[in-house]
Amino acid sequence: MTDLAERTTGLPVVEKTTQPVEKTIQPSAPSHAPPGRVPRTTPHVTPPWPPRAKFLVVVLVVVAVLGAVGTVIGFTSGDDRTTTEQNLQATIDTLNAERSDLVAQTTDLQATIDTLTAERDALVTQVNELEATVELRTGQRDSLVAAVDRLETTIATLTADRDGLVAQVNELEANLASQTSQTVTAVAERNALASLFPIAVDASLDNVDMADLVGTYDVKLTKAYCEGFTTCTTLPPVAQMTIRETPEGYLELVMKNFLTAGLYRVDGALYAIADSTTAVTACDGTARVARVAVTIYGQGLSVATDGTGQISDLGASITVQAPAVASCPAGLAFYGAQISPQA
Repeated sequence: MTDLAERTTGLPVVEKTTQPVEKTIQPSAPSHAPPGRVPRTTPHVTPPWPPRAKFLVVVLVVVAVLGAVGTVIGFTSGDDRTTTEQNLQATIDTLNAERSDLVAQTTDLQATIDTLTAERDALVTQVNELEATVELRTGQRDSLVAAVDRLETTIATLTADRDGLVAQVNELEANLASQTSQTVTAVAERNALASLFPIAVDASLDNVDMADLVGTYDVKLTKAYCEGFTTCTTLPPVAQMTIRETPEGYLELVMKNFLTAGLYRVDGALYAIADSTTAVTACDGTARVARVAVTIYGQGLSVATDGTGQISDLGASITVQAPAVASCPAGLAFYGAQISPQA
């Protein structure tokens, strides 16, 4: 058809073919959507031909047809042919201008499509980021829900413990009330007894009848001090003593293998002093004479309901003193004794 137009008009015919511009919009990389969610895809879009392009094709077809007709009829008039060529050239110029406009519009449309595609990809990226954020927040929410469940379990346990403690507190308060009542009763009884006091008790042995002192007693010695004797590491072998009455009516103290001496009342106590050769051991074969002093006093008292007192136990202090002899230095020892009547 182009060759026919050139032969008919004598001018080169500009072949204008408008091809539809196809722009395939590639979808962005599929997002890792969570299970159950369909990823978004962009359909293949082919832009339609603009109206001017369609019109240009029609005009070219018409021109080709006219050229063919002119060839058949055989235009012979030079003037008419010149006029026709000029008209055709003007038409061609017009069509070329319109084609250029259409190409420019197509370029603009393609730029718009590219811009929209970029915006779409940016939105898809934002959607993917939002979906990732939703997944993260969902995980955090699940963790918080689990933490809340654990706290509720702990609260329930602590509540049960608290209820048990409250029950114990109530029981203790009941016991306290009972003990308080008993304490009030005991205080009243104590006050009643306190009204009987003070009780005057005479611990002196001066007023004790001589016959009440006569007897055999168990003795328990305690060392207070000892120096200069070879026996300081042990106690004297005294386990009992006897208070007896002499034919003359005096009291006599007998501590077997230790001391025998008369007892005298001195300031509410019984006092005995005598020299003894058995209280300490001999030194280098020479007997040692030691001066032994014993003071007996009232120690244990029993008080009757009427306020009268009676001495139940005796106490004693014993002093043993010996001068130096041979190779033995002077010695001194103090002992305490608890004296209890034998049954």
